[in-house]
Amino acid sequence: MQDCEQDERAGILTLADKLRNICFVQELYSDRIQTIVRSRNHSNFDDIAETALEEESAIFSKNERYKNSSAESPKCSNCNKLGHVASRCYLKDRKIQGLIN
Repeated sequence: MQDCEQDERAGILTLADKLRNICFVQELYSDRIQTIVRSRNHSNFDDIAETALEEESAIFSKNERYKNSSAESPKCSNCNKLGHVASRCYLKDRKIQGLIN
């Protein structure tokens, strides 16, 4: 870098910044986040990192909401599965037929 002209140094630093940004985006764990960050077309690393963090937080929040809603799901007293109650159990008729036969 010491032997370079001022213009060449600026070009090298710009290229290094672009390469860092590309590597950062490629190493994001989610393809969805990668696509969103690329679509925003940020050239500044801080903007890229902020977008990635916002999207990661949104995904985490969505997963937490889904996880909490499944914990509140009703449990069937007939088959002991989550998501329905005994009056709506699809195994209820089979269990009754098994007792009759």
